[in-house]
Amino acid sequence: MYDRHNIGIALIIHLIICMNVFSATFTVNSASTFSAAQNNAVAGDVIVWTNGTYSGVGLTLNKKGITLKPEKAGGVIFNGNSSVVISGSNITVADLQYVNCANTGSSPCINITGSNNTLAGINMNTCSSYNYVKVTAGAQYNEISNCNFQNKPENAPNNSLIAIDESATVPNYTKMRYCSFQHCPGPGGDYGNEPIRIGLRGGCVSRCIIEYCYFTDLGGSDNETISNKALEDVVRYCTFDKNPSAEISLRHGGRNQIYGNFFINNSKGVVVKEGDGNIIYNNYFSTSSFEPIVMAVGNPLYSVTPNNASIIHNTFYNCKTSDVTNTVCKNTKFFDNIFYNSPVNGTNGNVSYIGNIISGSFGISLPSGNKTADPKFTLNGDGYYYLGAGSPAIDAASAGYSIPDIDSLDEDFRIGKDISGKTRPD
Repeated sequence: MYDRHNIGIALIIHLIICMNVFSATFTVNSASTFSAAQNNAVAGDVIVWTNGTYSGVGLTLNKKGITLKPEKAGGVIFNGNSSVVISGSNITVADLQYVNCANTGSSPCINITGSNNTLAGINMNTCSSYNYVKVTAGAQYNEISNCNFQNKPENAPNNSLIAIDESATVPNYTKMRYCSFQHCPGPGGDYGNEPIRIGLRGGCVSRCIIEYCYFTDLGGSDNETISNKALEDVVRYCTFDKNPSAEISLRHGGRNQIYGNFFINNSKGVVVKEGDGNIIYNNYFSTSSFEPIVMAVGNPLYSVTPNNASIIHNTFYNCKTSDVTNTVCKNTKFFDNIFYNSPVNGTNGNVSYIGNIISGSFGISLPSGNKTADPKFTLNGDGYYYLGAGSPAIDAASAGYSIPDIDSLDEDFRIGKDISGKTRPD
């Protein structure tokens, strides 16, 4: 008898061997030799750039399915007016460095105009470019992973390090993961130098995911570390560490989900300026010098009044007073949070509190439907405070609210995991 399982495995192995046999590797060291190699390449081929430092190299990658990488990870450094345009599909650009680049005008250093492409292991440092990376409107399903972005000079052209533009017709589904953003100097304030901007002012459906990224020392470049100006994006499992004066700013879009993030060592939290139906849940805030939550209004108000924001299942540990009583913002809900010495600045008919546990100063009289109790926090091995045995917060969640499922994304809208990523009991 035939074993279909073994036959299937053998077929897969055969296909992999065939791909390896028939794929080609081209070695290049200039724009001209790269162009010749790309002209001869087919999907699956690899173009290897010879290690060294190169200035003023402009590349356009348009051949489907090829890979561009250095001889050795990090071994190729581009500087000067060097740039890359990725206009094809299923292209991988990996392990290159762009250091001290100075691109002209509003040209980005790396411009992704095609779809289903991957940037991996790219290091970008001290580039005087309008954007470090731009994903143009209409490009879809691109991934930026394991990259480092830092030190955009104060005198560089003002614009975001990473700009993900919006399309009125198609979501872009960009995924950014395991990236670091570090040490951008400047005077602070709203100068358009955000490390990440999604959308602009159209309020279009975007469906980007930013996950497992690290942000530190970025408040000098702009007061928004992530400026979200689109609909249905997710920021999750990121760490904002020693990142003062720069928040996640929810702007012209709405229905965005911010969850599973850590705001520690005096990092600023989340500001809801515009957009309907934003949800902030399962985050850990320890921000003694900055408000973890601010309900604000864009000035001027470009788009949608920031109504129906839900702040759910968050831990506020020794935080500065949250500014939540802006009377323009309607129907702000605080459900099932823990406030440990983390007050709010007041209450009004636009803000409701249900199922929260308060320990220490809260700033207002306890609203009905909430309770004061010691959450029995314990400092765990990862350096943050977690629920100890016998905590009154265990199995204490209330019902009466739901989180919408964003179409085609795998977000945790059922809140099936706790703040540490562990599965909750049913």
